[in-house]
Amino acid sequence: MSIAGARPNANYFLLDGATNTDPTFNTQNLNPNPDMVQEFQVQLGSYSADMGGAGGGQINIATRSGTNAFHGTAYEFLRNGAMDAFSFGSMGMTKHLVQNNFGGAVGGPIYKHTFFFVNYDGLRRSAADP
Repeated sequence: MSIAGARPNANYFLLDGATNTDPTFNTQNLNPNPDMVQEFQVQLGSYSADMGGAGGGQINIATRSGTNAFHGTAYEFLRNGAMDAFSFGSMGMTKHLVQNNFGGAVGGPIYKHTFFFVNYDGLRRSAADP
């Protein structure tokens, strides 16, 4: 991702105010599930000193927290080779593929002013080697 014309490795990633940038490659360490994200902010140009860390954009992600009521989501995305088209180079080969993305998020109260929020992402993939 290139922000304001800078190179992709010139960005600085924050997760809940803490650095989320890999020091070796200057890329994002943890990719949170969209159900886990409460706020997403991209700053560029002249930002305050507490956000400084790289010359490109500052990407700050705030995660959700629990509330006084129970809330949750669940999803599943199934993909298989039955509906995939053959590319020109792979005609006559097998297209065995079973990919299943699934997960969910739930949050709520534990006791008085104590809350919880949990998120799970799963990926199961089985494919034939060409």
